Amino acid sequence: CNGKWGNFNDPCTWGHPPAPPLPKIRNHVGKVKLGVKILTYNLEWWKTGGGAAPFVMESSSKKIPYDVMGFQECENPWQLLWQADWQSDYHAIHVAHGRAVQLCIAYRNTTWKLLNSGDAWVSQDQKYGSRYVMWVRLQHIKTKEMIFFANHQGPLPLNLGGIPGSPSTGSALLGQVAHNSQPGDAIILVGDFNADGGSLTIRQLECRMNHVAWGDKYNGVDNIFANVAFSHISRGHGKSLYGGNSDHDALEVFVDLSPKDSDMAFL
Repeated sequence: CNGKWGNFNDPCTWGHPPAPPLPKIRNHVGKVKLGVKILTYNLEWWKTGGGAAPFVMESSSKKIPYDVMGFQECENPWQLLWQADWQSDYHAIHVAHGRAVQLCIAYRNTTWKLLNSGDAWVSQDQKYGSRYVMWVRLQHIKTKEMIFFANHQGPLPLNLGGIPGSPSTGSALLGQVAHNSQPGDAIILVGDFNADGGSLTIRQLECRMNHVAWGDKYNGVDNIFANVAFSHISRGHGKSLYGGNSDHDALEVFVDLSPKDSDMAFL
């Protein structure tokens, strides 16, 4: 890794060899009875133009709507919202750094208020260039609960962490989350990480956050992490949804942000 060898028998004890130990992430402690429904979906926009995404979004939210959605390879989130007839209920943010970095977040603006947003470089793909993470910090309008929601598409080749290497990518992601979130935030990190559960990137993220959902495609490169107890996650490891003509399935999860002894029923 950058010319230095490291012993990663315990990936949690240190970060990228020249870097300090992995940044710490604060655990979330629920204060109010609240659940949030999350979606992550690589749309493969360059091939599908959004494809079946509006259908997937609509058909999977008939009972309970999504609170926040993270999309990768997403060039026009407003098109998706209009096609789903959600343009009045959701606000979208789009981050583009060249054609290869196309990230989107959409949140339900009838329920959540945007406090701030941002994005930052975290790695370098061996073929397609820079890789970024984007985020929003949201406040629940009724309960005042805070969410820090981050969205990322990882570097290729699969499981190698791009040019900087897997430990550097994992540490950089954790660093951006730690630096831009605030004490008391419920933190949710989603994306197509281009890394499965056996990779050092995912293993290092697991050192600081609970790995609450993973998909089926490419051995599970679509993932969701959170700083909440795993007992507050429904459906075990999330639910993979029909992905339409994208090469990825959508992945949803319901996160219970309520206090530990809450009797909130999962979906």
